[in-house]
Amino acid sequence: MKFWESLKEKGKIATIIGFIFAIPANGWAIYKLYRGTIVTIDQLWVVVIINSIAIVWFILPSEISIKSGKGLEIIVKD
Repeated sequence: MKFWESLKEKGKIATIIGFIFAIPANGWAIYKLYRGTIVTIDQLWVVVIINSIAIVWFILPSEISIKSGKGLEIIVKD
């Protein structure tokens, strides 16, 4: 039952996963910046893609409900 209770807080869990996912890439980019090392465009794209995925995890809502009746209703709660 603890698993189902933890899913109620999945917005917080998603935030933590987003931070954990992005911190290594951002740390590497900052290290390269202060070191004065030239990075390739491919390496910069990798950092952008990782941050994009982390942002999706960061904004992941806790509940998404879709109801159809007289019209389509989408409810997003965090």
